[in-house]
Amino acid sequence: MLQIQAGNHQSGLLQNIEECHKNDAIRQFEATELNFVKLEKLLGEIRERIPDPIIFGDELKRKCDEPCRAFVDVLIRFTVNG
Repeated sequence: MLQIQAGNHQSGLLQNIEECHKNDAIRQFEATELNFVKLEKLLGEIRERIPDPIIFGDELKRKCDEPCRAFVDVLIRFTVNG
């Protein structure tokens, strides 16, 4: 009978561990989704700042520099943190 109780305890412990893994996975998916939303927003902002017809040089750099840096920062954090 003692073995059955230990088995039930192990089973409950395994369920808790599985639940923790599921919760971690959900948090990772939510973080990934938020990063995609940020990247989409920044990409839209970058596209809006690119003039038509396209020009190159300092003017374009001034318009796009900040959102491009933010895009790269999010992308790096996203790939590093998984």
